Amino acid sequence: MSLEPRTLLPPPAPPSANRLALRVVIGVFLFVALLVLLFRTPDPPPRPQRPQKTRASRPESPPEAPATPEVEAPTPAPPPRRAGPNEAEVELTPRTVLWHGHVRNAAGLAPGSVHVRGCGGATRVDEEGYYEFIGRPGPCELRAERSDGALTALGEPVSAPEGTATDVVVDLSVSPNAAAGMGIGFSASSAGMQVTYVHAEGGAFDASILPGDLIVEIDRESTLDMTADEFMEWGVGVEGTEVALVVVSGGKSRKVTIRRRQIRE
Repeated sequence: MSLEPRTLLPPPAPPSANRLALRVVIGVFLFVALLVLLFRTPDPPPRPQRPQKTRASRPESPPEAPATPEVEAPTPAPPPRRAGPNEAEVELTPRTVLWHGHVRNAAGLAPGSVHVRGCGGATRVDEEGYYEFIGRPGPCELRAERSDGALTALGEPVSAPEGTATDVVVDLSVSPNAAAGMGIGFSASSAGMQVTYVHAEGGAFDASILPGDLIVEIDRESTLDMTADEFMEWGVGVEGTEVALVVVSGGKSRKVTIRRRQIRE
């Protein structure tokens, strides 16, 4: 039997220092990783989200129904207190009264053509038909007058009663028609109304009435006890209307009829 020769292998070489250091590093890393896995704090569970609140919208209010317009009375409201043309601040006393109000038919007339007189004062009515002045307390009488050319038509007088108020509203009126008359000037006398002048554009001129004549009757009313204002009320009227007179001239009386006319200045 033949024996084959054995080949003896050399013993393995011992690991080198680098490989040994690598193994140590890997071992330390694995050990640290294991510690981290063992002692790691678990993540907190996710917080539930709050449901979002939905704000309810306020319901729209229904549209308001249009207000029914109120029907105002045709009488104008009393005027506000205003200073007169020549007064700034006037202090009222127990012996003075602020008279003011509205004059019907005066709005829109020529400036300065309507005035108010009485109760211790007088004033011009403005273009809107309002007046205001400081006068004495009642009892007294207020009256508006309208001037057209050389003629003046008086409105109805209004009596203001006695009272203690210092701010009184009195509404007046004038004629809506332009003043027309006989075309004479006159003054009251014990014998009647004496003619002081005659206007060339008036009906009295056509009737041959002269200055100095006496008018003793007007529309069958005696003038002996009439005031000048009362005679004016009888004599002034609407253009084209007639007025009957009894005139005494040179000691003789005669009846004449005059047609009223507008008289320019």
